Amino acid sequence: MLAALALAGCERLPLLAFLQPATDASESETMPPARDRLPCGATPAQTLSCPYRVMRSDDGRTVVLVAIPGGPQRILEFRNGALVSSDAPSVLETAREGDGLRVTVGGAEHYLIADEILRGG
Repeated sequence: MLAALALAGCERLPLLAFLQPATDASESETMPPARDRLPCGATPAQTLSCPYRVMRSDDGRTVVLVAIPGGPQRILEFRNGALVSSDAPSVLETAREGDGLRVTVGGAEHYLIADEILRGG
């Protein structure tokens, strides 16, 4: 439900709150804790490890919430492994890279989303 609201409004959400461990049982059931990280960067030369969370829907959508430490936060929506929507104000590019999909925002900010994240494995 959060993904639908966030993507419909394309507004910046306090994603860092969602990237913290859940504080109560109901929250942890709907939003798993962000224990995992994925490669990312705010510039082409930068390689960081960014916390992320994943939400999935029954209709095949996967929403990835990811935050570059001290930098931008993104909501990336995928359908059947392809990027279909984002809250990014800039041009988005995608390219296959190894066992994942590299998403580049505005030619600089980048995220490498592993296939297993998109498939739910």
